[in-house]
Amino acid sequence: MKRKKLVISLFLIISSLFLNINIQHVNADFVPPEVETVVIPEYNQPFNKVFTMQPTPLSVVNVLNFVEGSTSRKPNQLLKYIYPNYSDAQLKSVTANLEQSNKFLNNQSYKTKISAGQLNLTLLKEELSNRRPVIAYLSANGDYWIEQETSVIIYGYQKITFPGRPPQVVYMYRSVNHGNGAIYSGGENRIPLLLNESYVDPSAEVTFKWVSTLYGFNK
Repeated sequence: MKRKKLVISLFLIISSLFLNINIQHVNADFVPPEVETVVIPEYNQPFNKVFTMQPTPLSVVNVLNFVEGSTSRKPNQLLKYIYPNYSDAQLKSVTANLEQSNKFLNNQSYKTKISAGQLNLTLLKEELSNRRPVIAYLSANGDYWIEQETSVIIYGYQKITFPGRPPQVVYMYRSVNHGNGAIYSGGENRIPLLLNESYVDPSAEVTFKWVSTLYGFNK
């Protein structure tokens, strides 16, 4: 009986040693990913959404007010520059695209530029690190007349890199119409911007493509 107990005790000790060696081996092989995060914290907060047919002018003016530290900029200033002969009432029924917004910004002495698709990550890091959000211009992948084209404010990103693998990037955005959200690398052409709306509106079951980016809100 004593011999049997001794054999069992030895087996448990040896098993414990092997288990400990395997755990140490797994821990030794595991290399944690590199994580790079750049965020403008003021945008990473809840805010009151609005329903507007002018998401690009509102987004551009929002960023202008942020970088200038004021609230004096109004969407009508941008729209009046594009449509100088329109009355205030008429301006409510029009909007502006990214190229028109860029012309207004250049007229205001800003050095903004437009890049095709999503912004190069090195440039994006430079802009966000200097507290300058960028504007992503999106186009619907289908018929959604309410918001066929729109814009969101990119205010942060997180890049996760595992050894031997391509980095994965999460872009953080604010939409004046739809609230805060995220765009994942590989999904830039199928952004579920209307995910919440699609639960109650079948016509909102469309995704969006990241067409271009406006950046460089500095003088």
